[in-house]
This record gives sequence, C-alpha cells and structure tokens, in this order.
Amino acid sequence: MKRSRALFRGLPAPGRRRLPALLALLVAVSLVSLWQTRAEESGPPTGPRALQFETPEVALGRLRAGSVRLLSLPWQRTGPGPLRVLEARTDCGCALIESAPRELAERARGRLRVRVTAPRRPGPMRHRVRVVTDGPPGHDVHDVWISAHVDVDVAVKPSTVSLPPGPTGSEVQAVLEVAWDRSTHGARLLPRARLIALEGEIDVGPPPRPGADAVQIVATLRRPAKPGRISGWIEVDLGDRGPIAVPVRGTVVPARPEGGASLDR
Repeated sequence: MKRSRALFRGLPAPGRRRLPALLALLVAVSLVSLWQTRAEESGPPTGPRALQFETPEVALGRLRAGSVRLLSLPWQRTGPGPLRVLEARTDCGCALIESAPRELAERARGRLRVRVTAPRRPGPMRHRVRVVTDGPPGHDVHDVWISAHVDVDVAVKPSTVSLPPGPTGSEVQAVLEVAWDRSTHGARLLPRARLIALEGEIDVGPPPRPGADAVQIVATLRRPAKPGRISGWIEVDLGDRGPIAVPVRGTVVPARPEGGASLDR
C-alpha cells in the first residue's frame, strides 16, 4: 500500500486526477467482454453440426518396432443439436480405437483414445483414424493422421513362413534367423521360441555364421493327420523387447497309400 501511494505521489497532478476514470474504464471493458463471452456460451452454437479434432496430424517421431503408444486425441463439438457417431475406424490393425462415444451432445468435449503399435517393418508409417457422423454432407467425415518412423533393432526373417504342400503326418522344417543391433543388445541375445497352434519341436541354435549377431531357430513341424490348411505361429520371445509372432501357413494333402511319412528339406 505504501509503495502504491508513493507511485501515485510520483505522478503529475493531472495524471492523478485521471487515474480513477481510467480504472473505471478498464473495469467497464472487462465486464462487457465477460458479458459477451457468457452470452456466446449461453446462446445457440454457430457453425455446422460437426466434430472437430484439435490436431488433425499427430507426428510420433521415431518409434522402436513393436513398441506401443497410447494417444489421447482431443475433440470438440461445433454447431447446434446432438451428433451421432456412425463409425470409428482406422486403416491399419496397428492402430486400434479403444473407445468411441455413440452420441456427442451440443458443446461436448472429450478425447478419443487410440492404441498404436509400431509395425515390425522398418521405415516410415502413416495411418488414418476416421470418425464418420450423421452431420451434414461435407462435415460428416473427420480424419486424424498418425505418422512416425519405425526403427528395428531386432529383426526376425522371414516374416512369414510358407510351407510347401505335403502329405498328412509328414514333417517339415522351418528355419528363422533372429538378428540384432550389437550397439543396443550387446554381443549376444538369447531369444526363446514356442509353437502356437502347431505340432512339433523347436530349437534355438548357434549363429548362422561365425561371429554373427544372430541365432537360428529351427522348428520341425508335424503336419496334421487330416488334409486341409495349416495356420499357426512361431512366437519368438525377445525378453523386454516383447514377442514377435511369425505366421506359418501351408497345405496338407492326403498321404499316398503306398508311402509313409516323409521329411521335407
């Protein structure tokens, strides 16, 4: 208070006389602005009946293959009346919408949660999240694009195993190679492996080449006793890197009456 009085005493006499009027003017302008804001909020919303995402483009930077990011995409309603959500989808299985409301009330705000799993293939990725509403044409489709660059420090090859056709009960081998970045994982990584929806044995062998930062996984698979399709996975467990599932596909044909089980190489 003493400092304020000292400040006022430092002003010229005409300035001290004008000061109350200036303060009254500032208060009046603030009250008018507040009244206008509340009037806008209480009045009917303007603009088309639509959904508006705060950020139409989300850049995640560099992601490690297989890593998971949970996104929370802010949105708000525009225009009068309720808005129904007809569909919420993504263009890739690596991006999943965890929850989407069915109806968006007037002036509603919220967040759309999306779970993004970086693919195993290195390089740039760009995927779309799309929400379709019953808004007027031109304001009924709302997109958010998610982009990133995927880095792979562990690679499993091949990414898919295609078995040759073979008779029922026969055996066939599938060989995978797991390679890693020495700067990230050191000189040796010890993956584990198991069969899912497949019969047979699996073994993690030595490096395919002396001194290589890699190991071989050899799966000896038994074809089913009935003809048909083979559909299963070889799951490679990389510890804190998480599992990598390699699809295994093939065809089983009837065995020849005169032949027994064979070993495909």
